[in-house]
Amino acid sequence: MGATLLRKDIGLSRVDFDVYRFVASHLRCTMNDAADAIDEPGEIVRRSLRRLSEMGLVVGEEESEIQISPGGPELVFEILQEQIEHEYLNRRRAAADLRQDLTRILGECLLSDSPASGPPIEEFSTRKAAQVKLLELASHAREEVLRMWTHVPESMSRVADDEMVIGRAVRRGIGVRIICPTAFAGREVTQRLATVNGATVRTVVDPPIELHVFDRRVAVIVATTPRETVTTSFLVRGQPLTRVLHSVFETWWIHGQETCAVTDEQQTDLTGEDQALLQLLAKGVKDENAARQLGCSVRTVRRKVSELLDKLDSVSRFQAGVHAAHRQWV
Repeated sequence: MGATLLRKDIGLSRVDFDVYRFVASHLRCTMNDAADAIDEPGEIVRRSLRRLSEMGLVVGEEESEIQISPGGPELVFEILQEQIEHEYLNRRRAAADLRQDLTRILGECLLSDSPASGPPIEEFSTRKAAQVKLLELASHAREEVLRMWTHVPESMSRVADDEMVIGRAVRRGIGVRIICPTAFAGREVTQRLATVNGATVRTVVDPPIELHVFDRRVAVIVATTPRETVTTSFLVRGQPLTRVLHSVFETWWIHGQETCAVTDEQQTDLTGEDQALLQLLAKGVKDENAARQLGCSVRTVRRKVSELLDKLDSVSRFQAGVHAAHRQWV
């Protein structure tokens, strides 16, 4: 069945195939020999031999001896393969165009602030349901994705979920900006977000709200209970609401501290906890507040400050700040 379809694709009829089979099995035969053997009129066999000759399958004159061409099958295969590849490319291009059109229509619907797209506020009572929606929104964002964390998550699986959303946008060439609490500074997760996932990350002290913003048109607010035992998310549509949330992000972004990729040399000189403490001290945070944000005692903070002074070869906190800035630690 398959061979019959391919035979028709390259223009070979049943008679052509019968003539070719006869010529291949009878050396130095003539057109009349072939016509007699397959019981077809001479004119039909003549036209068949002409097609076979044009395709390079046989050689010889119609009125003289005809022979098979050894390289004929390979030539026909190349012709057929070229036709198949050309058709495949055309169909693949058409499929890609269709996918793009359908995706654009779906994206416009998902990121639309019109009432037809859904209620102005939609609740997701489980983290899994919210993650599915976030991935969907990231897949259709066309301008920018914004993310604000309020605290260091108890579970690294939440960070992994975020990386999936960020990666979905970055792989499509969409810009991603992230605000993290100062306690994130210098940690491996921050470096991963900034380097591996290609996001721009800034740290601030005590961000006010955990949220995502997509193209300034749709936002997702995340509310978690202590120790993240329950997570509820709210999808927000509509210009007034999303504009306010976007403005909140931009206000905190202006005051954020840029997080740069840490070099190997810097990593050997400075631990993640050290850099987090330096970021807090650079902002004038007192030891008591620093201890609260880092989740340790005031005594531990003061001990770490003393160690930092030694690392930076400094005699005062001010001098340590100057040296840390020179080394691009803050």
